[in-house]
Amino acid sequence: MAQASYLSLSHLQGMFSRTFHISVGDYIAKRKLCLAARQLGLTRRSITDIAFEMGYANVESFSRAFKKQFLHSPSVYRRENSLPELYPRLIINEKEGFDMVKRYDLTDISERILQAKGEYVICADIDHMLDINENMGRDAGDAAIARASARIAGSLESGMEYFRIGADHFIILTGSSDPALAEGIAGKIIAQADEEVVWDGEPFRFSITMGIVKIPADISDARETIERSEAAMIAAKKEGRNCYKVM
Repeated sequence: MAQASYLSLSHLQGMFSRTFHISVGDYIAKRKLCLAARQLGLTRRSITDIAFEMGYANVESFSRAFKKQFLHSPSVYRRENSLPELYPRLIINEKEGFDMVKRYDLTDISERILQAKGEYVICADIDHMLDINENMGRDAGDAAIARASARIAGSLESGMEYFRIGADHFIILTGSSDPALAEGIAGKIIAQADEEVVWDGEPFRFSITMGIVKIPADISDARETIERSEAAMIAAKKEGRNCYKVM
């Protein structure tokens, strides 16, 4: 890739890091752990086989890395698996050059939204994520993302789905046309703001703000619904954070 771009490898790696705020090596390592998590959730392959396939020398080093990213050991994750991919595939829009933001592959969620006409969608965003990253480090930020994912998963009812669509953005598909149900889910997530997260011996707390919108019956573009839910979430943040707004 560097050769095709007429760049040195170090220069390309530097641009990747400045653009996506993560090194190429770290991103690949995190993606491998996400693929391992998928294997744990969807297959009965042994943890040892998965660890070796992902390039780890032994199960112990794989388990340490896995727990650091998902806050659960591989065996616990397999038993209680309900988390989406925390590091989905990155999408690079060549037309935007290097003035771009981190984007993820939204193919799966777009198809789900188009099939969910008349149902409610929730956009959830971690509050003050930049402060967590700057004051405690990006690994603490990763821990916050993992805990946010777990909070959302624990608040959903059977049949509901959620996806990570941005650095600290999640989309929840409620599968319901009842606004009260969507607001109830948001209330459960908000109620967990006092939970203490401990990272590297340092405790911290964070909250989540949400926007709720209804998927139109005549929907033709899923991104429009995502953008409307994000607008509702931003409006909620302006009203005080750790809350939700229905639009």
